[in-house]
Formats: sequence, structure tokens, C-alpha cells
Amino acid sequence: MKRYLFLSISFFFSSYIYSQVTNDTVRTQEQDTSVVFKTEMDEMFIGKDKAKLEEMERIKKIQRRVYKVYPYAKLAAENLKIMNANMAKLKTEKEKKKYFKIVENYLENEFGDRLKKFSRKEGQILVKLINRQTGV
Repeated sequence: MKRYLFLSISFFFSSYIYSQVTNDTVRTQEQDTSVVFKTEMDEMFIGKDKAKLEEMERIKKIQRRVYKVYPYAKLAAENLKIMNANMAKLKTEKEKKKYFKIVENYLENEFGDRLKKFSRKEGQILVKLINRQTGV
């Protein structure tokens, strides 16, 4: 008797489970021999975001600074390589100090006025570019 009661209850609940309606989020529409899936998406904004504009402005500012400083970085890297090659040829510390002082005075007279007009950020970029080109 228990067996029949158990089977009838399980049959009743199993038929109830299959009769439930499932909600499908993707709607389909049949056209001729093809099936078209339709779905609704949340509304989104497509356009220029303020954060992206600020980031682009920051990048443009750095780019302008690099373009302004890059020729000086190339010259400085070139002069530094020449100076290191000449310093390697000198033997005594006194000769090296004298040569270094001559080169320092030359560079100060040649580029001093223009380099003093750079801002701090431009100077930092100049040092980074020289370091990148020479590895010193």
C-alpha cells in the first residue's frame, strides 16, 4: 500500500513539474526558413566621456612637451657619448676635471639660456629622454 501511495504522489508531483512555464529572456521570431533572435538591451550612452577627454588632454600635453624637448635630448645624448669617449682617453684625474670643466662651460654657454626657459616637467622629460638614449 505504501508503495502505491508513494508512486501516485511522485507521479502527481512529476506531472506538476513539467507543466510549469519557463520564462525565456531571448525572444525568437520565425521568418520563412530562418529564426531571428530578439533581445532588449539596457540603454547606454555612446559619446565622448569626460574622463576620456581629460585623459586625452593629459596625453596631448605630455606629447607637446616631448616634441619641445626631444631635439635637446638628442644633442645632449650625442655630446655625452663624445664626452665619455674623450674622458676614457684621458689618464689623470686632473686632466679629466679640466676637460669636464671645458665641456661644462661650452654647454652652459650654448644651451643655458634655452634650457632655463623650460618648466620643471619639461626638464624631467628631458632627463628621462637623455637617460633612455644613453643608458646613463
